[in-house]
Amino acid sequence: METLVIYDIVDDRLRYKVAEACKDYGLERIQYSAFRGYLTHNRLEELQKRLKRVLGKAKGNIQFYPICEKDMALSRQIGQSLSYPEFEEEPLAISEDGMSPITPSSAQSRPVRFPTKGVRVAEDSVTPGGSRK
Repeated sequence: METLVIYDIVDDRLRYKVAEACKDYGLERIQYSAFRGYLTHNRLEELQKRLKRVLGKAKGNIQFYPICEKDMALSRQIGQSLSYPEFEEEPLAISEDGMSPITPSSAQSRPVRFPTKGVRVAEDSVTPGGSRK
């Protein structure tokens, strides 16, 4: 079933984690804090449980809207979609406070520390060029 996931979360780190989880489940970002995509009932339940753990008791909310095929066929968009390239970057490191991901575009202006403890990469998960499979 097509599903719309929207959220309003104050904490940047949590907002980033929610977005990453949505992408992990194959959802497409359609607006700054909105994702849409196909999820089975079981996958939707899994995502809801994961995001409930991510949000915890922090301020904010995450809403899920299943949309049937008939209603999806009636959907319309006015204007052109915006791209969100700054959200497509993988974090390079963690900020000095240990809370915020650092991406290539933000690394120039923020002090960083690179994670060293507990970081393991399996040899078969990296291609000879250094990118992940």
